[in-house]
Amino acid sequence: MNVYKITNAFDINLKINNDNIFYFLMRVVHRKLCIINKEDIINTYLLLNYFKPALNTTIIKNINTTDELDNLSIKNNKYYILKTRILSSSLLKKEDKEYIISLFNKTQKIYFALLTYIKLCKTKKYIIYTIDTDFRFNKLNIYDTKRIVKIYENKTIYRFYIFDLLKYWKTLLLNSEYLYEDPLTLKNPYTNLIISKINLYNIYFNALCNNIMIPSEVIWFYKCNFDIEFFKLYHGLYLKEYAITSFVETEDLELYNDLLNIRHNYPNITNKIILKNDIDNNIKKQIIHKMLPILECYYITKYTNNSYKEKYYHNKFLNLLEIFNTENNGFGRKIYKKIDGKFILQYNIF
Repeated sequence: MNVYKITNAFDINLKINNDNIFYFLMRVVHRKLCIINKEDIINTYLLLNYFKPALNTTIIKNINTTDELDNLSIKNNKYYILKTRILSSSLLKKEDKEYIISLFNKTQKIYFALLTYIKLCKTKKYIIYTIDTDFRFNKLNIYDTKRIVKIYENKTIYRFYIFDLLKYWKTLLLNSEYLYEDPLTLKNPYTNLIISKINLYNIYFNALCNNIMIPSEVIWFYKCNFDIEFFKLYHGLYLKEYAITSFVETEDLELYNDLLNIRHNYPNITNKIILKNDIDNNIKKQIIHKMLPILECYYITKYTNNSYKEKYYHNKFLNLLEIFNTENNGFGRKIYKKIDGKFILQYNIF
């Protein structure tokens, strides 16, 4: 038993795309079938009760079994209604259920054909944005058309190489400030305006239907219904740790202050390490780079919200620090070498 699949979601502010049009079309198709079959297989009043609350959200991939509908949590969604009020009903006969499925599929085809026609009529008046290159300035026409995604915003058609857009989307979702996560929703790179939710679905399903690998962060965002607050709520731990790792990898000079704190707070396992504040910034950066794994464990221990990871990384931090202290005797101390009759100051950091 298959439900008619929808793989392309679009929205160009069509007034026809509302709750009532699907319900209206279903009644029309039902009457036509009744006339053809010369028999009222199921009461029209029953259809009114079953499908009147149908939602205008129509984004879903192919559904082959009723179990696949379980992921739809919006109770007003017409697919959810189909599952809970029709397929799961003990009051309807098997032939009645099959009829409703058939009616539903026929209505779907008409409904989306109508929306597609309206879309084509309206988009004919849209202008195509002048930039026709990807983010690396390669011409878009060198790529397969399946790799190009179109976004309709403000009566303008923007074209993107989908891999560029997915990478950019992932970068925004993983955005952070200092040590704090600050995910951002996708914006149009050419206008800096937030891309509408319906276009986010378009991008996602375009990649999905063309077997393009979608970043995990984008998939998680999709499962949060593209709601940035829910995304932060459910994936905050991951975002926090990514923010910590990203900050450490910048090798910012502020990290050196924490190395001084580590040297001060753990004297027993840093007694062979010599760190001074009054040294050149280039030397500080080299020391930071050398002790980067230790710093990463230290920051995760200090800022993670996961108690298990805090314990794990604290033990790993102590272990790495002790090994580093043992294998780098005199690390950071000053060394004066005589070169061409002159004493040159160097540091033992290699």
